[in-house]
Amino acid sequence: MKICVVCKHGVFRSPVLAYVLRKFGVNAFARGLSEKYAGMSPLKVDVIRESATKFGVDLSDYKVETLKKEDVASSDLILSFESSLKGEIIKRFPKAKGKTFTIGEILGENMEIPDLKGKSLEEFEEFIRNCFEIAKRIMSRI
Repeated sequence: MKICVVCKHGVFRSPVLAYVLRKFGVNAFARGLSEKYAGMSPLKVDVIRESATKFGVDLSDYKVETLKKEDVASSDLILSFESSLKGEIIKRFPKAKGKTFTIGEILGENMEIPDLKGKSLEEFEEFIRNCFEIAKRIMSRI
């Protein structure tokens, strides 16, 4: 099964969860929905990515890519962090309908994982820690 993990910008949430899923043997990749990232400065992104290495998550080679129709076509499952992202994915890519779900839907919970823009380093690290549990739970349901 090939899983595409999508967040708003493809800078942090989706690459972290995709990386963790790959550590568990899942064929997963990350994409962003927005073509433009007007968030943190590059230094902040570098600090956060460096911090991720403390948890065994290496994003040093990761390059941000925007979701494309080829990604949708090649994916068996598309995961979004928020219901608004799910809706936007399906609106832009109608063929994503039926295989795009929020992480909460996959886990059987009413759960949204909001954008981390503007959050503290500690909140980013908490998200990384949570990704390991989320990935295990996703694997038990797919």
